[in-house]
Amino acid sequence: MAIFSRLASKIHVRQRRRKINMADIPNIHEQVLVNHLRSEMNGRASAILDSFSGWLLGGFGATSALLVSQYNSVSKHLAPDTVRAFLFLFIWSLVFGIIQKYLSVIIVVHSQGAAIGRNLGEKTSEKSIDLDFEVVLAELERSVLYPARWFVSRGFAKLRNGDLVSSTRFYSWLLQVQGIFAVLQAILILIAIFKVASAFHA
Repeated sequence: MAIFSRLASKIHVRQRRRKINMADIPNIHEQVLVNHLRSEMNGRASAILDSFSGWLLGGFGATSALLVSQYNSVSKHLAPDTVRAFLFLFIWSLVFGIIQKYLSVIIVVHSQGAAIGRNLGEKTSEKSIDLDFEVVLAELERSVLYPARWFVSRGFAKLRNGDLVSSTRFYSWLLQVQGIFAVLQAILILIAIFKVASAFHA
């Protein structure tokens, strides 16, 4: 924590016509600790959810491909409406999978970027280098396209106001939304399996 304290005392954030000294931010040590923990947890949990979602889509997609390629054989045991419903459920699962994947990319990139930033910040602090934090934030923001820039801009705006934990808090919310989409995928798969099982006839 001593490194973070030295780093915070050396970094000044410019916002419009005034500079905010990060050393004056209340509970800065606690905020830095929470940021670190939450960033790591968000990145790892998001990667696990993304892997789970990919596994669901892989199995669902393989089954859908089997039903289509072997339709002549399958049609003897399943009504066309059942196969059609199964495929529609797969399409919706794919949509939810794409959304959760996009959220996962945003969350994981933020987590990895935060880890790299902490490492570089410690090195610049040890060398007593003063950083213009506003320049760093502005350049990072310019490199992101919309709609992802909206997430970045929102977090940077609060960071400029001295709220160091709002960024990881926001990404924790995104992680929970990602989890909801992954659960929805699982529910769709269970519904599809139930439909096939209940409609199957020898």
